[in-house]
Order: sequence, then C-alpha cells, then structure tokens
Amino acid sequence: MKKTLSLLAVTLLGISGGHAAVTLVSGFSRFDQTSPDSGTAVSDLGTKSLSWTLNDAIWNNDGTWTSNATNSKKNGLNVSSLQLSGATGYTVNINFSSAASLDNTDSLFCASIGGTGLNSIVGRYESGKIGIANNGGSSGRPASGLSSTAIDFNSPFSLTLSVQAGGAYSVFITQNGTTQTVSWPNMAQAGNLDQLYIGCWATLNGNQSSPTVSGLSFWEGAATQDDLAAIINVPEPATASLSLLGLGALLLRRRRK
Repeated sequence: MKKTLSLLAVTLLGISGGHAAVTLVSGFSRFDQTSPDSGTAVSDLGTKSLSWTLNDAIWNNDGTWTSNATNSKKNGLNVSSLQLSGATGYTVNINFSSAASLDNTDSLFCASIGGTGLNSIVGRYESGKIGIANNGGSSGRPASGLSSTAIDFNSPFSLTLSVQAGGAYSVFITQNGTTQTVSWPNMAQAGNLDQLYIGCWATLNGNQSSPTVSGLSFWEGAATQDDLAAIINVPEPATASLSLLGLGALLLRRRRK
C-alpha cells in the first residue's frame, strides 16, 4: 500500500505524456494569511517554499485575494529561488476568479526575467481580449499575440505561461473548458524567472488592475495544451492526501480479495 501511495503522490507532482514532463515546483492552492492581518501567504504546493507579502491586497474569506489598483504599490513575488530558466523551459499558471473593471492595456501579470524590469513577458487586457507584450510593448506583435475571442472577465479563467527550452513562449487562456493560445514566435526570453507580478507591470507606473486570484503554481518544463487540465486543477494538499488514502485503501481491499 505504501508503494502504491508513493507512486500516486509522484503522479500528482509530475505530468508526462508524449512530450517532456512538467513537474510541480511550488505554488498556492489558495491564499490564507499566516496570521490575522499579517498580509502574508505561504505556499502549500510542490517541494520548494515561497512566502508572499501582499501590498494593500483585499483578503477574501474563500482563499482568494484581490489586487488594489488604486495605489502605486505593486504585488511582485520573488521566485528566483525556484531557479526556473527559459533555457530549459518552465510553466506558470494563474487562476483568476475574475478581473472586472479593466482599462485598455491594464496588466494582468508580468513575468520579469533576468533581473531587469524591461526584460519581461506581460499578459494584459486589450479591448475585451488578452494580448501579450514583450518588454512591455506590443510594437511588431503578430496577430497570434492577441486572443481571437473575447473573455468574460467577470467569470473565472486561467492564464498559463509556457516557456519552451530556448525561451520561445506561449500563453494559454482557458475559460469554461475552452482554450485559446497566444504567442509571439519571433520573441524569446531565455533568462531565469526572477519576479512574477500580478495586477501590474514591473516598472511601469499605471496599467494596474484589480483581479481576484484563486491559485498560482510554478512548474519545471514547458506545458502543452494537453497538460492544462491537470495544471489548472491541482488539488489542495489535504484533498489530495485524502484521495490518495482512499484510493490506496480501495486497491489494498481489492488485492486482499
């Protein structure tokens, strides 16, 4: 039974198929403050720990948080300890409960790479759709860099940044079981992921938004569309443990029969 549970646990952490595996490194299945009014959440997913102190965020009772776009404070998470490199590939998934009241070019996330604010990948709102910007700008961006279908920003959706080995990247937009892919094939960001900002762009004043975030995870390896369901729906650790124990008990019972 112990061997079975171990194998199942490994399956939860790594996803593989006819392509390179992606492995869960760290993340937050929900956001709860470490103590009342601490403003800090600690990761509960993966093998590496992260601590995130949010600036003037609204902490919601359902384990989500909402960014405050009315001030100049920005919520960036230092993830340099995860050693995620565009040279070898990595994936970042953000689950949003909503992102209402957006203005054109408001940033939903910014992946800051190589330690410089301009060296970044930005996912932003553009007239009802989601577009990507490289180094904060969209000049020369191909049609593939803007989603073809509008998003309902009052409902849950997920943004999954997949950086392939060598730095070429795509962003998957998933809502109601449907996925769109945006990409900028001629651009690459092969450096290490240093900071992840949500609701703002790292170095640009303004362009802030007030999304509500329900989950965040970091993975080694570049995800494909086939990986998305498992990446987006990573269970809370307590739920996963109960599922493993229940399945393990069922397998043991069958074996005894």
